[in-house]
Amino acid sequence: WRAWRVRCLQGIVHRWEIRELYLWGDGCPWYGGQVRLLPDTSSTAVNGTRVGSVTSSGDIGLLGYGRDNAFDGQAETSQDSWMSSCSGCAAGEAWLGLDAGTGPRFSAICAVIREAETPTSQCSRIAVEASDNGSTWYPRGEVGGFRPEKRLCLAMQPEDYPLLDCGAVDDGCGGIVEFGVCAGDAQVCQSNRCYCLGRKDLSDPSFAGWECGQVDDGCGRLLDFGTCSGGGGVTCKNHKCKEPTDFASHWRLVCESGTAGRWLVNDVTLHSEGLCFMPERSYQTTLTSGSSSALHGVKHAFDGDLGTQWGSQCNNCLPREAWIGLNFGRPMRILCVEFLQDERTLQQCRQLVLESSDDGKKWLERARYGFGSNIIRASAMLNFARSEEAEAADLQRIKAFAPLWRIICNSHLNRPWTVVDIEFFDDTGCSNRLRGAVVEPLYSRTSSWPPGNAFDANPDTVWRSSCGQFPDDPCREGQTYLGVRFQLPIIVKCVALSQGRPGAGACPHLVLQFSESAEAPAWTHRENFKDIGAFAYLVATDPSEASAAGRRTGGVRLGAAAA
Repeated sequence: WRAWRVRCLQGIVHRWEIRELYLWGDGCPWYGGQVRLLPDTSSTAVNGTRVGSVTSSGDIGLLGYGRDNAFDGQAETSQDSWMSSCSGCAAGEAWLGLDAGTGPRFSAICAVIREAETPTSQCSRIAVEASDNGSTWYPRGEVGGFRPEKRLCLAMQPEDYPLLDCGAVDDGCGGIVEFGVCAGDAQVCQSNRCYCLGRKDLSDPSFAGWECGQVDDGCGRLLDFGTCSGGGGVTCKNHKCKEPTDFASHWRLVCESGTAGRWLVNDVTLHSEGLCFMPERSYQTTLTSGSSSALHGVKHAFDGDLGTQWGSQCNNCLPREAWIGLNFGRPMRILCVEFLQDERTLQQCRQLVLESSDDGKKWLERARYGFGSNIIRASAMLNFARSEEAEAADLQRIKAFAPLWRIICNSHLNRPWTVVDIEFFDDTGCSNRLRGAVVEPLYSRTSSWPPGNAFDANPDTVWRSSCGQFPDDPCREGQTYLGVRFQLPIIVKCVALSQGRPGAGACPHLVLQFSESAEAPAWTHRENFKDIGAFAYLVATDPSEASAAGRRTGGVRLGAAAA
């Protein structure tokens, strides 16, 4: 940006008086920042960068109250200050800042405004703004209240880095700026820039069996596999040429997503009509990729007994490694599938493909389920209206599956948030632990107590937030959080939390959030929990099951206080 300024957004009783305006270009001093942004005319000896000239809405015109006084570094030893030309300034009228003119652009990451001691010369709501042309200004942060000194950390944003493509950088305020991942799978992120390692061609092994359509070569160009020939209604679907006939003797369900554990299926019924009324129970043989044991053989998936299960031979199955199906011994048309799998998320497949074959060797894809909004859960009725090709409504947030989940502290704390242990579950009974599916913890700026302490099930170790350690750096509402990234989309229905005692590290107001994208997280509120003590099970409730009184917060089951 070419210019930065502070502007008073509220009316002022007298004149706005600023004794010193501190702008830092490398971070707040309490985060290690050292380089002040100063005008070219500054004679102060502090470590700083000269960036241009001081600009303002107007000075009073009296000796000792000029705009340069706000950057002379003498707030502690001199009574010099800047005083606005307006008296009884209207909202938005008075401002003060630095302008680079034709010089290099610069960024401000932190602002400290020292005003007059009397509230009549203070501004109760100050905005920090940036501009490239001096006429169009963009808000970067606000700070309010009546006090002589106001502090504001100005978190960097993606638009501050127009040349960066990927990865993440420190935002200067204890967080990170996420740029996501490189768009091409043949690109690598180095120093936050995407570089092509080598473009794919039509002969690449990853395209084996492809017959039609187009695909990215990994670095932004399209590869063309052509169109389907033969006429007669042959179409290209998922890079395969599909025959128009719907009849085949062999049908199977393939787990396209892979699984976090062993895939356990209770029951599958195939139907030749689209409403799943009458199952086709007459078949020749069962088909499977392999079973875990005789007790969990494939026949149990088709016996109509919901108390038995088929278990896949693979554990942590790769995409398309596990599948089950039937050989009817005669041409059949399958239009609907009733599907029931294990209640535990780690034993579930979230994406299924229905395929058919005439010989059990060459398979033709018929429908895909779970690739859009319709996530496959424990039970599902799969028909062509629910396939990937149909337009599906967005999932309600109470039913959303996501890979990222976290608990944020929505209270103001004067001490660090202290977490002894945290555990996520996919059931409201808080019994199905999800620790085996955790890829990494998610956490806000931390202190010397590492986040791993909150996941080690050890009551003698804790994690503590960085904020709240000092009187001038409390934990603000929503500033500190703790969560996990799972290896697959999961729905969290319960969180067991052991934290410090109330008034000594506990956060009384917590919010459960999820994000469907790990590349550029956009967090959605799932549930609020209030009046939380040292230990509780935080149960996410379905509003449709709430009491007639209209309960708006999640359920809390209290437990013994943490040690």
